[in-house]
Amino acid sequence: MENITEALDKEKMTARLSVLDAELERLMLRLSELMAERATTHAAKKVRGEEMAVIVQRSEAIEAEKNELYNTSEQGELDAFRLDELREFIDQADPLTVFDKDLFRKVVNYCIVHSRYEVEFVFQLGMSRRAPLGKVLLKKLAS
Repeated sequence: MENITEALDKEKMTARLSVLDAELERLMLRLSELMAERATTHAAKKVRGEEMAVIVQRSEAIEAEKNELYNTSEQGELDAFRLDELREFIDQADPLTVFDKDLFRKVVNYCIVHSRYEVEFVFQLGMSRRAPLGKVLLKKLAS
């Protein structure tokens, strides 16, 4: 009976983490939209700044909840459970010859741009990896 309860708890936790990840993605999209907008009046700039502050505050609350979920569980077991889900997803996918945004979104939680030349990928499992941007990508971004 305890194993069933543990499995249900893991499923609930994974479902909640998925909801939090989706909300965080939505917030980051809105934040990037706000950053791209050009406010022409002082009032518009103020409203945009206030909305950005709310988004940042909510994002921090989501990250705190995610950390709490991770800390209240046995991290290794949860990682193994999510890794199995990820492997199953990848095994069902065809070999890649082009960029697959659905696969990317399944694997990567978010990216942090450190400079024009370096980005950090934070994966769904909580691990992160810094990567230099290649010259080819930089040329494409510049054009």
